[in-house]
Amino acid sequence: MGPAHVGKATFLKATLSELASDTDLLITEKGIESAREAVEFCKAQPLAAPNRYVMVDDAHLLTEAAQDAYLKLLEEPGLHSCIAFVVPDEGLLQPAIQSRFRCMVRWQPLSPAEMRGFAEAFGSSGNQALSICGGKPGLFHAMFEDEGGTKHAELFEILVRAFDGKSSLLLDSTPTAIKEMKEPLQRECIAHVCRVAALTVLKDKKASFKQISSLLHYSSLLISMAAANAEIHWLRMTTHLMSLV
Repeated sequence: MGPAHVGKATFLKATLSELASDTDLLITEKGIESAREAVEFCKAQPLAAPNRYVMVDDAHLLTEAAQDAYLKLLEEPGLHSCIAFVVPDEGLLQPAIQSRFRCMVRWQPLSPAEMRGFAEAFGSSGNQALSICGGKPGLFHAMFEDEGGTKHAELFEILVRAFDGKSSLLLDSTPTAIKEMKEPLQRECIAHVCRVAALTVLKDKKASFKQISSLLHYSSLLISMAAANAEIHWLRMTTHLMSLV
């Protein structure tokens, strides 16, 4: 368990793939049907590996019915079954499921030194996105793949400078990173940049509580709304910021 984009699922998939072939490894979806498939999968004996392994990624998004199905599996897992749940926090699962965990591994964001080592694999240890990705290699990779992270660094600078009494910068034009945002992961990257900018200006005491709240609210909207609405909400947010100056 641990925050998103720190490599939990990537590491676990790689590890389980070394322990078992596809015949003894099941990576499930989030629906009830996938949970029922996992129950049936664990009833069979392993074909090549010592155990049959089930990986439940983003387990905190499971429906109650799906969690109930996994609970029944955890109550009678069989002698050769290993079920791994990947979650940001165990508290997002039913207490009954939590009580049956045999082992919990907690992940943290990478240290600056670890992030530099990760970035060097891309030949980008000095990349601007490195300083704003918050020790999350998944976000750094996504930013780097999107024009080297330059758009995200630009957005961060625009936001931070806006709280130096230069709020008109926000309304000159919609930042490129906002306009070109399409995929969910791109929205998460932009939301992260907005949160980091908000915390930066809060730490430097350059903004009021209402201004910070407006920026944090916008970052939350990015996660749930369609990308096509991003510019509309950006203009609403910036107009509100202007009214607070």
